[in-house]
Amino acid sequence: MRRLRLMSALTFVVVSALAASTLRAQSPATLDPATIDRWMTELSNWNRWGTDDERGTVNLMTDETRKRAVATVKEGVTVSLSRDADPVKSADNGNPLGLSMVATAADPDPFAMETLTITFHGSAYTHMDALSHMYYKG
Repeated sequence: MRRLRLMSALTFVVVSALAASTLRAQSPATLDPATIDRWMTELSNWNRWGTDDERGTVNLMTDETRKRAVATVKEGVTVSLSRDADPVKSADNGNPLGLSMVATAADPDPFAMETLTITFHGSAYTHMDALSHMYYKG
Protein backbone atom coordinates (compact mmCIF):
# COMPACT_ATOMS: atom_id res chain seq x y z
CA MET A 1 0.00 0.00 0.00
CA ARG A 2 1.34 3.42 -0.89
CA ARG A 3 1.94 5.81 1.93
CA LEU A 4 -0.22 8.88 1.89
CA ARG A 5 1.60 11.94 0.71
CA LEU A 6 1.56 15.34 2.29
CA MET A 7 0.04 18.27 0.49
CA SER A 8 0.95 21.74 1.69
CA ALA A 9 -1.82 24.04 2.84
CA LEU A 10 -0.84 26.43 0.06
CA THR A 11 -1.30 23.75 -2.57
CA PHE A 12 -4.65 22.84 -1.01
CA VAL A 13 -5.80 26.46 -1.26
CA VAL A 14 -4.60 26.81 -4.86
CA VAL A 15 -6.25 23.56 -5.97
CA SER A 16 -9.45 24.47 -4.12
CA ALA A 17 -9.54 27.92 -5.73
CA LEU A 18 -8.89 26.45 -9.17
CA ALA A 19 -11.61 23.84 -8.72
CA ALA A 20 -14.08 26.42 -7.41
CA SER A 21 -13.44 28.82 -10.30
CA THR A 22 -13.72 25.97 -12.80
CA LEU A 23 -16.99 24.79 -11.26
CA ARG A 24 -18.40 28.32 -11.28
CA ALA A 25 -17.49 28.64 -14.98
CA GLN A 26 -19.36 25.45 -15.88
CA SER A 27 -23.02 24.70 -15.65
CA PRO A 28 -23.88 21.67 -13.48
CA ALA A 29 -24.86 19.77 -16.63
CA THR A 30 -21.27 19.90 -17.98
CA LEU A 31 -19.72 18.38 -14.85
CA ASP A 32 -20.02 14.73 -15.72
CA PRO A 33 -18.10 11.58 -14.71
CA ALA A 34 -15.86 11.88 -17.78
CA THR A 35 -14.79 15.38 -16.73
CA ILE A 36 -14.02 14.19 -13.20
CA ASP A 37 -12.04 11.23 -14.58
CA ARG A 38 -10.07 13.59 -16.81
CA TRP A 39 -9.32 15.93 -13.88
CA MET A 40 -8.20 13.02 -11.72
CA THR A 41 -5.59 12.19 -14.38
CA GLU A 42 -4.59 15.71 -15.43
CA LEU A 43 -4.33 17.14 -11.90
CA SER A 44 -2.88 14.08 -10.16
CA ASN A 45 0.56 14.29 -8.55
CA TRP A 46 0.97 10.51 -8.12
CA ASN A 47 4.53 9.55 -9.07
CA ARG A 48 5.35 13.13 -10.09
CA TRP A 49 8.51 12.92 -7.99
CA GLY A 50 9.06 9.18 -8.36
CA THR A 51 7.44 6.07 -6.94
CA ASP A 52 9.33 6.24 -3.62
CA ASP A 53 8.54 9.89 -2.90
CA GLU A 54 6.76 10.58 0.39
CA ARG A 55 6.84 14.38 0.37
CA GLY A 56 4.45 15.03 -2.52
CA THR A 57 3.92 18.69 -3.34
CA VAL A 58 6.10 19.68 -0.39
CA ASN A 59 8.89 19.04 -2.94
CA LEU A 60 7.88 22.37 -4.48
CA MET A 61 9.12 24.16 -1.34
CA THR A 62 12.79 24.76 -2.08
CA ASP A 63 15.36 27.24 -0.77
CA GLU A 64 14.59 29.44 -3.80
CA THR A 65 10.80 29.38 -3.33
CA ARG A 66 11.22 30.14 0.37
CA LYS A 67 13.46 33.13 -0.48
CA ARG A 68 10.86 34.45 -2.94
CA ALA A 69 8.12 33.99 -0.33
CA VAL A 70 10.10 35.82 2.36
CA ALA A 71 10.70 38.70 -0.08
CA THR A 72 6.93 39.30 -0.23
CA VAL A 73 6.61 39.81 3.54
CA LYS A 74 5.38 43.31 4.45
CA GLU A 75 4.81 42.82 8.21
CA GLY A 76 6.28 40.34 10.66
CA VAL A 77 2.95 39.10 12.03
CA THR A 78 2.69 35.43 12.91
CA VAL A 79 -0.59 33.55 12.87
CA SER A 80 -1.03 30.26 14.70
CA LEU A 81 -2.93 27.52 12.90
CA SER A 82 -3.10 25.38 16.02
CA ARG A 83 -6.21 24.45 17.92
CA ASP A 84 -6.46 23.25 21.51
CA ALA A 85 -7.10 19.55 22.00
CA ASP A 86 -10.70 19.54 23.21
CA PRO A 87 -11.93 16.79 25.58
CA VAL A 88 -15.60 17.82 25.27
CA LYS A 89 -17.88 16.33 22.62
CA SER A 90 -19.75 19.01 20.68
CA ALA A 91 -21.25 19.75 17.26
CA ASP A 92 -17.81 20.51 15.80
CA ASN A 93 -15.94 17.87 17.82
CA GLY A 94 -17.54 14.49 17.29
CA ASN A 95 -14.44 12.63 18.52
CA PRO A 96 -13.12 14.49 21.56
CA LEU A 97 -9.73 13.93 23.13
CA GLY A 98 -9.86 10.95 25.46
CA LEU A 99 -7.87 11.05 28.70
CA SER A 100 -7.65 8.16 31.10
CA MET A 101 -5.33 8.08 34.10
CA VAL A 102 -3.76 4.63 34.50
CA ALA A 103 -1.52 5.51 37.45
CA THR A 104 -1.69 8.42 39.87
CA ALA A 105 0.21 9.58 42.92
CA ALA A 106 -2.50 7.90 45.01
CA ASP A 107 -1.26 4.51 43.83
CA PRO A 108 1.64 2.83 45.66
CA ASP A 109 3.70 3.53 42.52
CA PRO A 110 5.12 7.11 42.59
CA PHE A 111 4.57 7.59 38.85
CA ALA A 112 1.70 9.24 37.02
CA MET A 113 0.72 7.82 33.64
CA GLU A 114 -2.19 8.38 31.31
CA THR A 115 -3.65 7.10 28.07
CA LEU A 116 -4.58 9.68 25.45
CA THR A 117 -6.96 8.84 22.61
CA ILE A 118 -6.88 11.20 19.65
CA THR A 119 -8.74 11.00 16.35
CA PHE A 120 -6.51 13.21 14.21
CA HIS A 121 -8.62 13.47 11.10
CA GLY A 122 -11.32 16.09 11.05
CA SER A 123 -11.78 19.69 12.08
CA ALA A 124 -11.36 19.27 15.83
CA TYR A 125 -7.58 18.94 16.05
CA THR A 126 -4.42 20.61 14.95
CA HIS A 127 -3.82 19.72 11.32
CA MET A 128 -5.53 20.22 8.01
CA ASP A 129 -6.14 17.03 6.08
CA ALA A 130 -4.64 16.89 2.64
CA LEU A 131 -6.58 15.91 -0.43
CA SER A 132 -4.40 12.79 -0.47
CA HIS A 133 -6.67 11.35 2.23
CA MET A 134 -9.44 11.04 -0.33
CA TYR A 135 -9.96 8.07 -2.63
CA TYR A 136 -11.40 7.96 -6.10
CA LYS A 137 -11.87 4.58 -7.79
CA GLY A 138 -9.43 2.93 -5.38
